Amino acid sequence: MFGGTVDREFFTLDVDRCELLWQTRLNGDISSAPITFEIDGKQYVAVAAGGLDRVDDVVRMAGQHRYRGRHRS
Repeated sequence: MFGGTVDREFFTLDVDRCELLWQTRLNGDISSAPITFEIDGKQYVAVAAGGLDRVDDVVRMAGQHRYRGRHRS
């Protein structure tokens, strides 16, 4: 299971043993759910980080509005 904290810690847990397997501090807020993918038999995990303002910028560049009624200051 993957998780994150408000102080930018991103981690994975073994839910059967209630054990922390791995963790790191990201450079920004976690802005999405994590995804996993495999290349040449090796599994990777990716998560967007950098705060919701950065996600808003990307969505805005795509010509869509993710959060209606929310204004960036």
